[in-house]
Amino acid sequence: MSRPTGTRKKYSERLTKKERKKIAARIVAGDKQVEVAREFGIRAETVREVGREFGISRWRELTPAIEKEILELLRKEVGIHRVVKTSRVPESKVRAIMREHGIVHESGGRALPPEKRVQIAEAVRRRQDYCVRLAEKFNVSRAAVQKIAHQVWGEGRFNGSAWPPMLAVFPQRNFDPQLAGPDAAVQLVSRICAVCFGGKLPPPENDTRFIAAMLSCLVPDDFAAPENIPQESRDTFRDKVRDNFAAGLTQAVDCIRRQHEARWEN
Repeated sequence: MSRPTGTRKKYSERLTKKERKKIAARIVAGDKQVEVAREFGIRAETVREVGREFGISRWRELTPAIEKEILELLRKEVGIHRVVKTSRVPESKVRAIMREHGIVHESGGRALPPEKRVQIAEAVRRRQDYCVRLAEKFNVSRAAVQKIAHQVWGEGRFNGSAWPPMLAVFPQRNFDPQLAGPDAAVQLVSRICAVCFGGKLPPPENDTRFIAAMLSCLVPDDFAAPENIPQESRDTFRDKVRDNFAAGLTQAVDCIRRQHEARWEN
């Protein structure tokens, strides 16, 4: 009596003839080797061994029908590696088809559709998750999400262990209080909370004192106006910067608090 599929506990246990035939059928059907291996409780190398035993090649023979399918994908600017994976035709043959038909893909791969780019940018602004998770959600590369994230939040390495996601490791670098907007303020407040309060905001009743303390450090009393500002405007310059910065910090504190509350509700 054959052993039920998926009950193998050790790699050393042999496959039955019936199981090997099932695996071969799955390979011919084009199923992923990793998925087949997981279902039968074996390694992917064993799946490949079964394929060789039955004379099944990883690659399909290039027929006119398959070549037509490849041409359609290439003309839609689908990436070469995705075409190889979809068609199960070696990359060398796919590139030969491209040369034969004069198909050239621009460097950098296929551009993201505008609607998907907008969705990713919105998710990044809301700090819904880390770049790698957003890449999985939208079925794009992590590099594509990171590029959008840096466009939204600025240059610099993100802290992969902090919450909310996409916080700069050193947000105080290149930080100009005169130009600070809500996004920069969120990064700064989040970093201060991570360093000083274990990643949590002080209680809401302490918001006024918390914001005042940050202002005193970031916009000190001797904060000087740039030389290109007229003399008559320098007296009010510091107050305007302080008011603008205080508004940004207040919005940032409110934003972070709402994000934390939303995490607990979920």
